[in-house]
Amino acid sequence: VDYFDIPQKGRFAEQRKVYVVAARQSDVQEYVKILSLAKLPLQAIEVPELGINNIASRLPEDQDGVAVLYMPPDNQPAFIQISQNQEIYISRRIPFREEGEAFSMVSPWESLAEEVRRALEYYQNAFQRPVPGALYYVSPVSMKQNLLPILVSHLNVRVKPLLLETFLTVEATFDPDALAFYLPALGAALRPMGEVK
Repeated sequence: VDYFDIPQKGRFAEQRKVYVVAARQSDVQEYVKILSLAKLPLQAIEVPELGINNIASRLPEDQDGVAVLYMPPDNQPAFIQISQNQEIYISRRIPFREEGEAFSMVSPWESLAEEVRRALEYYQNAFQRPVPGALYYVSPVSMKQNLLPILVSHLNVRVKPLLLETFLTVEATFDPDALAFYLPALGAALRPMGEVK
């Protein structure tokens, strides 16, 4: 179990609230075993929310508020996080299946855009914050042709692809799909030095 504070701003100014993250001990032990067998020393276990925040804090809009929409491969839930000055305000998972539900009248892309819009509005209303400086998105290349147009048409925020060079100096070229697969691991690797839990 780990937790991190929700900023005490807006309607939460007088209350202390936290996000709590829990993992099954058996799952953690399985990963530790795999790393041990590979002779990789384990220094820390980073929850995805804090890993994404490590990336968001390096984006140019962090001071004004920034949103990151992560679309993992293989029909895993989407992930929206809104932060400002390295503080996480909103972090939530959004169920998403590219093929959608059989009897739904709304496309899965429209449902996703609506959930992202709700998260942005909640950030503005609950915390009395302005629209974030940008919403960055990360997805497999196969999703981008549907994702970008729906986000731009449904949201009142600048929408940008999250590129590796936006937050990290790199000299090599990478497969465009790589970031969608490795974003949580990359975020964990960007943990501030000396900060081990």
